[in-house]
Amino acid sequence: MPLRALRGQVEAPIELFVAVIILAMSMALAFYVINTTGEAQCLAEMRSQVRSLESAMADVAIGSPPTSRQATFYMKACGTKRVEGIRFVKYASPEFCRACPGYTAGCWKIEPVYVDPGDGKLKPVDEASLCVEMPMDIGVEDEYNPVCPGGTVASPCFKDTKCIPLNDEPCPSEVGGCKPDIPRNVWDDQYWRTLGKAGGESFFVLKLTKRVYLGYIGGVPGQKSYIGVCAKTKEMTAGG
Repeated sequence: MPLRALRGQVEAPIELFVAVIILAMSMALAFYVINTTGEAQCLAEMRSQVRSLESAMADVAIGSPPTSRQATFYMKACGTKRVEGIRFVKYASPEFCRACPGYTAGCWKIEPVYVDPGDGKLKPVDEASLCVEMPMDIGVEDEYNPVCPGGTVASPCFKDTKCIPLNDEPCPSEVGGCKPDIPRNVWDDQYWRTLGKAGGESFFVLKLTKRVYLGYIGGVPGQKSYIGVCAKTKEMTAGG
């Protein structure tokens, strides 16, 4: 057999092998780009939903009672970040407020949360968490079971048992054995109102309403303001 023909037979499998490797690498890169782009778009959509909720909350905070706004939130999965809840949190510790300009003594934030598959800890989705520009002395309460801070004098907080209860901890009540990614002593110093997937539902309509109650201000009875949060599933909203 001529040497040239023999060399061709030897080189052909090598060229095929190289071509297969290049094809596999190209496909892997294509899938990576598609997945990364899809996750980035998903997170951008989630941030947009939180932005609408933040805007509604800020409007209600500066309005007169009973100013009300409504926003929707869908607890979706963006890559490995499968959202299990969304929380309204008042951080008294300034280290959690670095992304909130002008807030050195604390801040209000809205945070979608997920369980990290790597360490099993509940963490905020940083890409979609936003600060709320509103006074720190305005509270956020669960309309299902409101607690008027400071003690009620004569006027109880508004109560609506048709709303979904919120948890007063950083974890959604539906997440069993939840482990927040912050120490317990820090956890106790903050103020939480957390909505989880009620009955497995992921789409929620949140109605925010400015309310007032009679409480003690510096030991003297007076009016204080808070934002009541009434969360309902899409089906509950359709039912009235």
